Amino acid sequence: MLKFIFKFLNEKLKNHHIFDLFLIGKLNFSMMRCRIYVVVLFFIIFNLIFIPAQSQIVISQAANAADMAQTLAGPGVVVLNAQMGGQCPLTVQNLISGNGIGAGKFNYNGSASNINIDNGIVLTTGNASAISNSPSGFYDGYLPNGNTGDAVLNSYLGNNSTRDACVLEFDLVASGSNISFDYVFASREYPTFNCSQYNDIFAFFISGPGLPTGLNNIALVPNTNIPVRINSVNSGVVGSAGGASMSNCTNMGAGSPFSQYYVSNNNNQFPNFYYTGFTTVLTAQANVNPCDTYHLRLSIADVGDQSYDSGVFLKGGSLISNGTTIISPVSAPGANEPTIPHCVRGCNSGKFTFSRPVASA
Repeated sequence: MLKFIFKFLNEKLKNHHIFDLFLIGKLNFSMMRCRIYVVVLFFIIFNLIFIPAQSQIVISQAANAADMAQTLAGPGVVVLNAQMGGQCPLTVQNLISGNGIGAGKFNYNGSASNINIDNGIVLTTGNASAISNSPSGFYDGYLPNGNTGDAVLNSYLGNNSTRDACVLEFDLVASGSNISFDYVFASREYPTFNCSQYNDIFAFFISGPGLPTGLNNIALVPNTNIPVRINSVNSGVVGSAGGASMSNCTNMGAGSPFSQYYVSNNNNQFPNFYYTGFTTVLTAQANVNPCDTYHLRLSIADVGDQSYDSGVFLKGGSLISNGTTIISPVSAPGANEPTIPHCVRGCNSGKFTFSRPVASA
């Protein structure tokens, strides 16, 4: 009976984080050891009941760029012509991590999400397959995806310092005058390389009718024009890396670094999450013309070298637009609505009131 119980618990609990290192070898069912097994059995059941399971993110491979874009799209937005542009491979090979994916889809499958986004897409500068590993694991943040830098990000930075670029881009048509989506930026650069030259970058560039020419980045610190990067959102403490200086952070703009938008994982607070720090959930938004076509370019890259990877998580279904809605349909006898032109025979006339939110400045 005891052997059956242990076999049952082993099958049911083998994926439970707290028992990852608890291995039961061949059982010796002598009377001397039975007492030990009973104590261990009690310990297992006690921990299963009173200690909650850790959040576990699951990364899956996307079918193609269109699959990625459709996962991001929500009400009021149609996405078209999605592509990776030869970058951000859906498969990654390198000597350290083996096979994997540079970008894909993620899901917490009902468990609590440590990044407060349950599902969506992720773009990385390394191997997205490793995201569910511990931040103190073997990989130590060096999982290059093998790509070169990104010319657009280099132009935005004014130099050629990007490496391991990952880019997803597509056209979109919005039904309203505004588009928005939610995201979290995460990195292994935190906190050692806070305020250093290794200021990994990501950007969401949008272009189209009515927008200024050039690179319009909407991945910004809330209520500022400062891009979200390692040096603009962190703990506020200068990292221990050589050359790190608070001036590298304050030079990002007034108020930088913004520690109120930073979450630390440096002490393995979230053991099933690869990155050592990440932002709170932020929102990118832009004003657009309804029914016009715009181009959205989502990009991320290492800066300075290929070490200590970064990733950006975008919430599934959060790319939305404030489209037109019908407030209240009203029907009335035509004779009572002489000011409303109509031509109806055999039934009462009616009207609809439409409302579309006005874009904020």
